[in-house]
Amino acid sequence: MPLAELERLLSGRLPKPTLPSVAHSLANARTRLRFLGRVGLGYVHLDRTCETLSAGEAQRLKLASLLGGELTGMTVLLDEPSRGLHPTEADALGDELVTLRDQGNTLLLVDHDRELIARADAVVVLGPGAGRNGGKIVAHGTPSRVAGTAHGWALGPSRTSGSSPAPTTGSTARPHGRSSSTRRPRA
Repeated sequence: MPLAELERLLSGRLPKPTLPSVAHSLANARTRLRFLGRVGLGYVHLDRTCETLSAGEAQRLKLASLLGGELTGMTVLLDEPSRGLHPTEADALGDELVTLRDQGNTLLLVDHDRELIARADAVVVLGPGAGRNGGKIVAHGTPSRVAGTAHGWALGPSRTSGSSPAPTTGSTARPHGRSSSTRRPRA
């Protein structure tokens, strides 16, 4: 049975639970299943094993386990949770991340989705390059402050425009000491 079908079944006309613990568990299950549907996992079947999930699917399932758990004071680290999501699913993910934050949790996100980053309280851009040429804080602050710096392009592509401004010049390390330059594409 797919998760979306289970969510419909549990949200249907069930008799009202008489025990408070059952009512609480049912509400938790509905909240988590609704989230999984909103972030595009309604197709996942109940009998699917964890080993067959992609990294993004597994990460969203773990995030669902936090929702409704009413846990506070947690630090949650997510690595590109928006990867592979449709824009509406990424928006739903953003809504749920804000909910987790508002419940008193700290969220650390590594992501390139400009709209998701724009919802952050603070942004840290590491660079200036990749590998050995990175690891230094090159910009930090609110999303709007970072967007206004020379490193604003690092906030990632916009889902609406499909592109992000590229750096005007830069150098990145390549294997065996070779380097390559990047230039801003001409419009």
